[in-house]
Amino acid sequence: MRGVDLARVKQYMLEHPDEFYRKTPFGELAALPLSGVLGFYKHWQEADLPINRDQVLFFTGPAEDEVLVNTTRVQGLNGLDVEDLTQAEALGRKQVLMVAEFMQRRLPGFERASISGVGAQIGVRETRRIDGLYTLQAEDVVQGRRFSDVIARSGYPIDIHDPSGKGVTAAWVQGDGAYDIPFRCLLPKRIDNLVVGGRCISTSHEALATTRLTPSCMATGQAAGTAAGLAAMLGRTPAALDIGVLQSALLSASVVLS
Repeated sequence: MRGVDLARVKQYMLEHPDEFYRKTPFGELAALPLSGVLGFYKHWQEADLPINRDQVLFFTGPAEDEVLVNTTRVQGLNGLDVEDLTQAEALGRKQVLMVAEFMQRRLPGFERASISGVGAQIGVRETRRIDGLYTLQAEDVVQGRRFSDVIARSGYPIDIHDPSGKGVTAAWVQGDGAYDIPFRCLLPKRIDNLVVGGRCISTSHEALATTRLTPSCMATGQAAGTAAGLAAMLGRTPAALDIGVLQSALLSASVVLS
């Protein structure tokens, strides 16, 4: 959406901190640029829209009057079924219009806002993943576990949106705030000449809630592409690569592994 008065949004947040996420840094907010907003609990509850959420979430965009709204939620449909995907597409766009009208009518700072863009298609959070040589677990993420075959790191917490309810379950990364993604998560157990990256790597449902994020997908994608290139150059399968050679190639491309 464009045409948002972000200064008015911030002022309202400072005057009504109880209506926003409790970890919002209100003590520093006046001096900080607004980046993300989670809350407007009272407004959302009063609107009573047929969307299974309990708050508004949006992030500020590059322009000074721009926000990226993350407040729609389509549930109960199969991301592998074309008819369900068609239904999800239609329902998601209806929700976009409902949320935009709600924000324009009820949220301070959105009185003159309008939709400037919508996602090209419905976003699917989770479908199929490989059964890999190692399956990343929630405990690996929460404990900030290190692996000798690390090919990427992430600091995003576990963030599970309830598939049927309103809530979000979060678990933060301990230690130094980051965990390793091992190369074995990119290698299927039963297919030799294949290496994968992105949301289809081998993880549990809980761990996927962090590895699914764009930065993690970019990092595992870079590792997968690098491994594929080295395997082709050396004439061996990805699983037979010397992990030190792969890690050296990633480090030379400024990948963070420690």
